[in-house]
Amino acid sequence: MNREQPALQSNDATAESNWEFVRLHEYRVPSVPARSAAAKAWASFKGVFRHAADDAQAPIKKEAELRALPEVRLQHLVPPIDWTAAAQALDVALADSRFSSAATAAVPFVIGQPHCGHTRIVGRWGEGHDAVPIEAPTVEQILAGDRRWFDAWP
Repeated sequence: MNREQPALQSNDATAESNWEFVRLHEYRVPSVPARSAAAKAWASFKGVFRHAADDAQAPIKKEAELRALPEVRLQHLVPPIDWTAAAQALDVALADSRFSSAATAAVPFVIGQPHCGHTRIVGRWGEGHDAVPIEAPTVEQILAGDRRWFDAWP
């Protein structure tokens, strides 16, 4: 495999990715763009003077109704996320660690906010590298110090 090219290939090679993995010490909370902050402030200001007659601008479906939709209908409204671009970004971030000596290489961790698809991203990355998934131990095994789950490793 060429070091400059990630192993994962996208369906659309020209598409730019919004994904980037950074080292933990390089992470900074994104600042709110001034334009967004101004728009939110203006919306709040207008909300003070808005009357109940403005219901014509209300959303077509209320949030409670949307949550009541069955999973099948929700999937038609919002298709599943294609995690390929995120897996490619992870591939780029891990490129240096893959080519370092196994004796001196550190184990990389993917750290992020809950429910951000990290399991799917790492799984997609693993598919692109023919990695064998390993079943995680149960909470009970971890708390009991039971190391028998290592026996299930390939």
